[in-house]
Amino acid sequence: MSVSKRIAGNASGVSWFEWLVLFIGAACVVSFCWLFGLRNAYTHLLMTSAVAIIIVSMLVLLFELQYPFRSDVGIGPDVWKATVTHIQLMQSGSQISMKM
Repeated sequence: MSVSKRIAGNASGVSWFEWLVLFIGAACVVSFCWLFGLRNAYTHLLMTSAVAIIIVSMLVLLFELQYPFRSDVGIGPDVWKATVTHIQLMQSGSQISMKM
């Protein structure tokens, strides 16, 4: 993958429609947890809160990783350059017999 393809691939993220579907799905799951309750109110609240925390954590992670080459938790340029150098060495250098 060339640098221009890498930059072009980083230009698009998750569309607004996909975010809408994710939020509607999250609201449905939390609503079902709340609807089908338990006898113990404390346990029911704890269970529903745990599901909501997991969903929010996944949505935040998805938001951070939608641009993998420019977010704080993404792939930095040093790692990318080292990978390209390694592949070039494997194709033309002393490591030509090495398989990926």
